[in-house]
Amino acid sequence: DAHPTPKETAPAPVPEGSGTGRRVVYSVGQDRVWLVDASDATRRSFKVWPGTVDPAPGKYSVGTRRQDPTTGSDGVRIEQIMYFTQAD
Repeated sequence: DAHPTPKETAPAPVPEGSGTGRRVVYSVGQDRVWLVDASDATRRSFKVWPGTVDPAPGKYSVGTRRQDPTTGSDGVRIEQIMYFTQAD
């Protein structure tokens, strides 16, 4: 075939030790987020563009979610922004 179709690769597995049940898992090292359901199945996984500060490992809650698109200081369009707060 002169023009092979690219094959989809399986998303990276959820990092071990990331908890159980319904959760959002963010890997600083992989710049990736996983949305995991209550049965521990990955519902979605995608690469992310991280902020300028790497959070410490731990449990966080979603504080605010911004859905309206905006433009970052570098001129790049940002479509989804999640602000997290550290859980007690």
